[in-house]
Amino acid sequence: MSEQDRAAEHLEALIEKRRDHPVRHAARFAIELVGSLLMGDTTPRGPGADLVVVRRTTGEEVIRTSVDSVEEADQLLRVVRRDLEQKTVEEFADEWHAAC
Repeated sequence: MSEQDRAAEHLEALIEKRRDHPVRHAARFAIELVGSLLMGDTTPRGPGADLVVVRRTTGEEVIRTSVDSVEEADQLLRVVRRDLEQKTVEEFADEWHAAC
């Protein structure tokens, strides 16, 4: 892999359903419900998800970060994919603190 290759040639960003333990999922739901009632925020959060960046050749995970809403997931995915298209693997790894 050449350092000058675009990161998108070697890495892929995607959104995966969050892998929460059922107890953790229930606790997160309860906290969000109470928070929304107290703050008057009725924005649906959903079950949450993880943004994941993987190596295209092996599927090895190099980044995983949790996002709490669909809007946040979409926004972060766009940013990461743009960076993968514009940066080399080394530049991407430096900026995102990834083990590429």
